[in-house]
Amino acid sequence: TNQLENLKEPFRLRPGFVIAPGTYTWNEAVVKWDSFRRRHLQLDASYTRGGFYDGSRDALSVAFNWRMTTPFGLSTNYSVNWVDLPQGSFTTHLVSSRIQLALRNNLALLTLLQYNSDSKQMATNLRFNWIPTPGSDFFIVYNETDSTLGAWTPRNRALTVKLNYLIAL
Repeated sequence: TNQLENLKEPFRLRPGFVIAPGTYTWNEAVVKWDSFRRRHLQLDASYTRGGFYDGSRDALSVAFNWRMTTPFGLSTNYSVNWVDLPQGSFTTHLVSSRIQLALRNNLALLTLLQYNSDSKQMATNLRFNWIPTPGSDFFIVYNETDSTLGAWTPRNRALTVKLNYLIAL
């Protein structure tokens, strides 16, 4: 794949790594393997190698999906990036897990847990979804981001309630 990125102002990628404004182009090659999607157990993997702004990047991603029963599913994803830039090199890891529970056709509970080694943050997203009538949705969503630097401390919490109701005229 060909990549193009046009930065109008400096981009702080992470502490100590700032990409200067300008137009960057690079190429990437990807090798990907996916198992059959309609199975109860699925495994996907990919490896990417190529440029990255004015340096290079190698990335490995592995995803594991398990649909235990029709209403219950579990997935886990792991990604690692090895980045080499003129300012230096670094490695990032991202681990996430999803749990899906469909209580009925119109009622579901979805959970996402995610850890980012670069920002040292753990993120949690809990979403309750009810569909009272076709075209209408009721959501209750809880998000929390925690810092794992030293003591486990909450950085951000939010509770959102949303109702979309279709009025047919």
